[in-house]
Amino acid sequence: MHDAESYVWYACYGSNLSKQRFLCYIVGGTPEYGQKYYKGCKNKDYPIEDRPCNIPHRLYFALPDGETETDNWGPGGVAFINPEREESEEHWTKGRMWRITKEQYEDVRNQEGRGWYNYEILLGKEKGMPIYTITNANILANIRQPSEAYLKTMISGLKEIRKWSVEMLAEYLTKKAGIKS
Repeated sequence: MHDAESYVWYACYGSNLSKQRFLCYIVGGTPEYGQKYYKGCKNKDYPIEDRPCNIPHRLYFALPDGETETDNWGPGGVAFINPEREESEEHWTKGRMWRITKEQYEDVRNQEGRGWYNYEILLGKEKGMPIYTITNANILANIRQPSEAYLKTMISGLKEIRKWSVEMLAEYLTKKAGIKS
């Protein structure tokens, strides 16, 4: 039984848009273009469902001050969203929601790194379950272009969930801080 009180929606917007990458957090493994092995959650059950979502926050690519790379993706920034709500729908972030247990959500947050992704945002509810996303509590100033591996993973996820053409992907991504010139 999938009782609503035991589950949450985790709204993702970066590399976790990719099913293969997100499942590394759930069951363990190394992402296709990544370098780091993840142990996975205690509960390794696959997400019950997933769906596209629009996150009313602005997407950008950065790293915390003084950082130049990540353990998994190498040199370059990763996706964050502005912690302040964005009123203009034109600037909303295209995401993917994963329906997972509350315990899995906490395990995923721990694997994401609570230092960099230290701010939880309640976006609303769907089917009686809360929708959460995470980002940094601050708007990071260390704007950095993402690595090719990170972008490939993110694009793979956008293609899975949005079915976008190359032109639509380029239109979306080239407007983001860290990619736009």
